[in-house]
Amino acid sequence: MLARVHPMLERVVIFLIGAVVVLWGISNGSWFFAGFLALSLYAHLKRGDWRPDGRPLTARESGYSVGLFLAALLLCGGVALAALLPLTGTLENAMAIAGRYLEFGR
Repeated sequence: MLARVHPMLERVVIFLIGAVVVLWGISNGSWFFAGFLALSLYAHLKRGDWRPDGRPLTARESGYSVGLFLAALLLCGGVALAALLPLTGTLENAMAIAGRYLEFGR
């Protein structure tokens, strides 16, 4: 749906997610893995037309689409933190465990 909001919006989101994954690989010291991911991201973004043209979404449909995407993102993060709360007791501890699990800042 992001490509229908604007063709570049999908590319921007894929780039941001890919950049976070590459930084995650670098922060873990997995240079080969991070390099492979960066090369894959570059090749994916370099290719030509992504999708056949469809009708552009209206402003209202675009708003609903982006809102649904953000709501799904927040709900997934909330469910992940809610699963950790019984183990930790506080939100700060749950976020610290989630950060260690993803191995940021190791």
